Amino acid sequence: SSSALSMGFLDDLFPSASSSSKKKSYPTVTIPSDFTIPEPRPLTLTRTSDLPSVLKSSAALAVRLATSCFVLGWNIDTFFADENEEGYYLAIGPFRIKDSSSVLADAPRPEIPLILY
Repeated sequence: SSSALSMGFLDDLFPSASSSSKKKSYPTVTIPSDFTIPEPRPLTLTRTSDLPSVLKSSAALAVRLATSCFVLGWNIDTFFADENEEGYYLAIGPFRIKDSSSVLADAPRPEIPLILY
C-alpha cells in the first residue's frame, strides 16, 4: 500500500498522482439572508483607548515622510494648505501638507482626493 504525503493547501497547487483521482468538495459560501451591506465610512478613531496603538502604528508613516526629504527634487511647500486651495494635499489632523517635485513636475495627481475606508 502506498501512502501519500499531505501538504495541506499545497495539495491544490501540486497535485500528486495518488490525489488526482480524489475530487475534493468545497463548502458553498453564501451571504446570510438577513445580512445588510454596511455603508462605507472614512477611517476614524472611535475609542480614545485606541490612541496609543494608532500612534505606534503611525510611526511607519512618520518615518516614511521623514525619509522622503532625501528624495531628489522633493519639496514640502506648506504644512497648512488652505482647504479651498486648488491642488492636492495630504490632510493629517490639523495639518494639510502640500508637496511638489521638480523631477515629477509633469506627473498627474489624482483628480479626486483619496479617502481611506
